[in-house]
Amino acid sequence: MDYNLDNILLNGDFRIFFSEFGRSAQLFIFKNEIKIQNQIIKLDCIKNYIKWSIDRHLNRNANPIDVDYIKSVDLDDFFNTFILRRNNTGLQFKSLTSSQLKSLHEIIQVNSDLNPFTVFLQNRNYLILRILLDTGIRIGELLNLTTLDIKIIADVPYLVIGRHEYMATDKRTRRPSIKTDQSNRLVAISKNLYENLLLYIKKDRRNNSKINHPYIFTAKNNDPISINAIYDIFNKINNVGILSSPTWERITPHIC
Repeated sequence: MDYNLDNILLNGDFRIFFSEFGRSAQLFIFKNEIKIQNQIIKLDCIKNYIKWSIDRHLNRNANPIDVDYIKSVDLDDFFNTFILRRNNTGLQFKSLTSSQLKSLHEIIQVNSDLNPFTVFLQNRNYLILRILLDTGIRIGELLNLTTLDIKIIADVPYLVIGRHEYMATDKRTRRPSIKTDQSNRLVAISKNLYENLLLYIKKDRRNNSKINHPYIFTAKNNDPISINAIYDIFNKINNVGILSSPTWERITPHIC
């Protein structure tokens, strides 16, 4: 079925937009002759236009729209999905190479000379990167993990991904969200990661009486860690990577 983008945005049919954008992007944005940098510029323009369109509907209430759905969409995360890398086989999603993974692990290892974080934060940040790399879950899913979401079933450890009652009282300015109902799932993890998470909870969280929330990862002020803090972690890692390797390519949470 063909959709008219102008009508979709005028009517506030954002569910249709987000479901159909990938198909349109392949047809009109990611043509073989267009450079990656130009693709990103085009995506950024589209993202800003969509932000403006959403604000227009939310502020004017020109047409009824699913407000809860719109507020749950992380536009930055959504558009990062379409930052692509081209190789001889055509357009593919950008991902980390084996050499990038090796360099990343050298940076984030606890007590590594390259690790840019304080001793207090090194273990937390290492576990955050491990979860993203090992499971591929989204930032919102990571930030919504609670101490009760680490399970072991039939001797297999899992992370429980999904909505829970704590999300309604989350005081973070940008509340992390679970993308769709289909996102509710169990994600298997290694026993090593499972044991390290339990050790982190036992050592770093339960001994801190000032923590009054169930979320696994906390900031220095004991509040749940924020989305901006995650991006700050990656910025610091990228700064080290750029200085330590002339071939370093910036990494993002989404790529992980």
